[in-house]
Amino acid sequence: MLYTKPSEEFKGKFLEIVEDSPEILITSHKNPDDDSISSVLGLYAFLKEKFSGKTIRIMYSSDPRDRWSYFENFEKIEFVPDIADYLHQFNLLICLDGGQHHRFSARKESLREFAGKKVCIDHHGSSPDDFDLSLISPECTSTSEIIYRLFYQNESNIPPRAAEVILLGILGDTGVFQYIKPHQTEIFKIAERLVTAGNINIQALTSRYMNYSERVFSIIREFIDRAVIHKTGEWPPFISFILEDTLLDNSDYTKQEVSDAAHIAIANFGINIKDVMWAVVLYPSDNGDVKIGLRSKPEGPNVRQISEAMGLGGGHDKASGGVFKKTGLKNLEAGECLEKIIHWLKNNNPSEAQENKKE
Repeated sequence: MLYTKPSEEFKGKFLEIVEDSPEILITSHKNPDDDSISSVLGLYAFLKEKFSGKTIRIMYSSDPRDRWSYFENFEKIEFVPDIADYLHQFNLLICLDGGQHHRFSARKESLREFAGKKVCIDHHGSSPDDFDLSLISPECTSTSEIIYRLFYQNESNIPPRAAEVILLGILGDTGVFQYIKPHQTEIFKIAERLVTAGNINIQALTSRYMNYSERVFSIIREFIDRAVIHKTGEWPPFISFILEDTLLDNSDYTKQEVSDAAHIAIANFGINIKDVMWAVVLYPSDNGDVKIGLRSKPEGPNVRQISEAMGLGGGHDKASGGVFKKTGLKNLEAGECLEKIIHWLKNNNPSEAQENKKE
């Protein structure tokens, strides 16, 4: 059953499923972001309070991260090679901030064949895979906002640490309120309540997790040095940032440092250049694939549809991501993946991309 707005009806059906499930796994997409972490921690805190006798665990198919260690219950998160190895231990799987099985596990068939109940709560516009119960609400700013509306909005008191957790995701997916649309202004009232409940100084809070090392800064410089502005077909101009294996082979940078640098480069420099409407960042992963991130200005193209049309991944309309997967023994190169994007753009005009056509 699919719902498109947070409601008491959805909440009731969700809690019925939880009530009947003694072993519960909460997960979110690989390579978590602020909204992902916020959502799992916000839901975990609510469920542990309401169902104290149940086994409730949080797992990610991702390498360990410590950027969010300040937030309550972060130490409860288990980072594992793949959640598919643990699914047999649970009879309820709750997937947050994503609706496609491949976003949570490299073995998507394991999620499809999961013997227990599956619930999805997400705010992205992509159609979800098969779940017993789904809430997909693109009108919400973030999955964290959905968690708030379902489980915290009607509470007389919100614990200060819980308020911090929920605000984390809202700040992340709104770009600290830069991306709010006219129909989403109620989020300011939600933020006001959270800031008051937690006695939160937003600058002080963000300084606890929005920072990076000199090593990451040095990688950001490498991305910027290789930046190129492209004008392709009918598409508005875009800028590319790429990093090849050759740099990483001669350094001891971790893949997490590279990922952090890629995110910062595209978010801070990719769409702030005059007349450049969107941006692409490409960098190698340790298994021979190439990861991609896309960002777009409000008047730029829908990068989620580009990512989906090329079969790479998905995400937000203006902030998306994915992976170029190698098909043989040879590792992919970021440069050749950029050429694939340019080739696709030349053969698909912007209006065709709206239809999610795949070449």
